[in-house]
Amino acid sequence: DYAWHFSEGLAVVGKNGKYGFVDKTGKVVIPLIYDYAESFSEGLAWVYKNDKYGFVDKTGKVVIPLIYDYAYSFSEGLAWVKKNSKSGFVDKTGKVVIPLIYDYAWDFSEGLVKVKKDDQYGFVDKTGKVVIPLIYDDAYSFNEGLALVKKNGKLGFIDKTGKVVIPLIYDYADHFNNGETGVRVDDEHFYIDKEGRFLRYAD
Repeated sequence: DYAWHFSEGLAVVGKNGKYGFVDKTGKVVIPLIYDYAESFSEGLAWVYKNDKYGFVDKTGKVVIPLIYDYAYSFSEGLAWVKKNSKSGFVDKTGKVVIPLIYDYAWDFSEGLVKVKKDDQYGFVDKTGKVVIPLIYDDAYSFNEGLALVKKNGKLGFIDKTGKVVIPLIYDYADHFNNGETGVRVDDEHFYIDKEGRFLRYAD
């Protein structure tokens, strides 16, 4: 009834409302016993059964018990999980390495992950250490070494130490692409480099 693309040699399939995995010969290698499943990422796949999420390896062995209210695929060695409305991260053994204390968390990017707590945003590293305090009204994942952040309605960029490298003075800003990004102040649209220097006006 359902089939998804192959990822790491296996594909999610569904039949009669149950999901499992087949290999490229069509052989069922993980039985169709789950209420839902997601493609493999970094050797593990999340599965869902009885309203709980966990992770299985490619033999079908449950390596992280189905105890979470939500989970997301592994990225940079860690997976986001949620329990009792709080988010954190586990490693591939199921060990909680970033405590489930955040209201929300996103994928790791360039070694850091954006987290939200009490409507404020910051970044933590893979050990769970808060590298950039949760002081921003909004934030976006790191890209080309910088992250777009927002405070008091204005946007700017910080580096991985939390240092503001491009002041929060813009009404609009986009992610960096090949060392430049588009910004807007009032009605002026233009491009800047990673030092915040003017490059050219937008067309």
